[in-house]
Amino acid sequence: MRTFLRKTFAKQLYGRAYSRAYLQNLLLIWQELKVLMTQFFTWRAPFQALLHIGKNLSLTLNRFYTGRAVFQSYGHTGEDRIIESLLNKPHTDVGFYVDVGANHPSFISNTFLLYRRGWRGICIEANPRLVNLHKKKRPKDIVVQAVVSDKIEEVTFTTFTNDVLSTVDETHMAEALQQPAQQIQHQQIHTSQLLIDLLDKNDCPQTFDLLCIDIEGKDLAVVESFDFTRYQPRLLVFEAEGLSIEFFLTHQLYYKLAEHKYHFAGAALKNFYFIKK
Repeated sequence: MRTFLRKTFAKQLYGRAYSRAYLQNLLLIWQELKVLMTQFFTWRAPFQALLHIGKNLSLTLNRFYTGRAVFQSYGHTGEDRIIESLLNKPHTDVGFYVDVGANHPSFISNTFLLYRRGWRGICIEANPRLVNLHKKKRPKDIVVQAVVSDKIEEVTFTTFTNDVLSTVDETHMAEALQQPAQQIQHQQIHTSQLLIDLLDKNDCPQTFDLLCIDIEGKDLAVVESFDFTRYQPRLLVFEAEGLSIEFFLTHQLYYKLAEHKYHFAGAALKNFYFIKK
């Protein structure tokens, strides 16, 4: 059916950029409406779920009026839009992600835009308050409370006034305390876990679409320790704050990723993007 429609209407619908954009917007609206109830309703918090459904319904219907004039994004600096462009999947196709250091379920989230379209995945977060919030707002995700590192050891997880800065890295903690109005809110001892073990325990598919890593100071170490022979994300996104592109292109991690056929797709502000060839 899809092939028949493409052949029949391709010239009319895809001949001009405007008509193509209009069709893509309609498909996006259809996809978000189709999955709205199944993605957001949960008996864990039914009243809150209905509020979330109403909010996301209004955002979806607003696309009828704004079209492509307004791009919706939840990422800190539009990371989710970059991810969407690099993956380049049809709006009606759903995928699977792993979000390490997921933080808030929607605010500055790299994966919430995909969740609204029917995607699901594994979200790993150490902050118990945010874990509980994830379970309420994104009930179809697998939510895991854990500290991820490159080795198993006892670590101190520190949360700050701005919980985006929460970390187990002492250098990063010192830097966070230098920022205005930041204070330590809570410190707790955890046994850190390997990412590969958490994926094993939660039945992660061997190949999946997206792996995001943002764990404030341990990002590179976790990527370096990851076994790309066991799990192959199509797109890898990780934070490398303070590293220039020129320096990173001579870093041993760049060559490790190249060995596993990951192509450097670009960098924007603090994030680096690698896509599997």
